[in-house]
Amino acid sequence: MDNIDKKILDQLSINSKKTLKQLSGEVGLSPSPLQARVKRLEREGFIRGYVAKVDFSKTGQDHIAFVQVTLKDTRMTALDGFNRAVRKLKSVEQCHMIAGSFDYLLKVRTVDIQDYRVELAENISSSQTWNRRRLLYRWRPLWSNRAPETVERAVQGWFGAFKKSEWVTPILIS
Repeated sequence: MDNIDKKILDQLSINSKKTLKQLSGEVGLSPSPLQARVKRLEREGFIRGYVAKVDFSKTGQDHIAFVQVTLKDTRMTALDGFNRAVRKLKSVEQCHMIAGSFDYLLKVRTVDIQDYRVELAENISSSQTWNRRRLLYRWRPLWSNRAPETVERAVQGWFGAFKKSEWVTPILIS
């Protein structure tokens, strides 16, 4: 990967719908070699897909809460059980394993606070593996200029103790 590849990835992470002509001017290549590089980056897994930035206020799903979770047990079996349980929750949009004063950070998207409370009572708080949780409500988003990262990219080197199939990967629409 060279600096041109990095420029391509940077530009596509901001707007993946740019035409080859637009992108070629920004990275300094003509469209034909640019297209070959983009295809290579896709084939080699640097580009894993393309996403839409959805305005969830228009779909009625713009309530977001972040939940800090501390587990009772952090042995592999407990982590695996937690990962399986969280994957089943449709409202959990992202799940990140954290090194710090808590174990996981969940991004939970619901219609409103009442919907979140139902989700919290029926699904999230019912887990027997959780020791405690702390809830943080998003007041308003300030900015986001890139497509959301996946947990795989964020913790690729650090989270090697788990098989790739065990990683909790967020939904890519933010």
